Amino acid sequence: MSAVLAESPITAVDHVVVKTDSADAAKRFYGEQLDIRLALEQAVPEWGGTQLFFRASSMSIEVIATDKAPDHDEMWGLALKTADIDATQKRLLSAGVDVTDVKAGRKPGTRVCTVKSHALAIPTLLIEHPVADQ
Repeated sequence: MSAVLAESPITAVDHVVVKTDSADAAKRFYGEQLDIRLALEQAVPEWGGTQLFFRASSMSIEVIATDKAPDHDEMWGLALKTADIDATQKRLLSAGVDVTDVKAGRKPGTRVCTVKSHALAIPTLLIEHPVADQ
């Protein structure tokens, strides 16, 4: 393991988001071929499709399956964990990284902010989970 190089570090990958046009193909690939547990499947009408969460150890692969997706699967985003999002956000801003304000996340108790620069054109979210979930 490499040494932590800064205060308020990013500690882990929380989840990656993949966009696909086939929920069934995603279930075959992630679930059957890679043997990653499908933890949740739900319809998401506002996105016009299905949301799948495959749980692998301490991280998830979130799959958004919609007919609005391109013909090939694509990485749609990355979420990175931090234990103190306020300190991480402040550190990144002071280093010249464009980061949004911290706000409540979709999952109750989480707090998030979005990295707007220095993220290799990959939508990147920073997430802080409640202490009991970390």
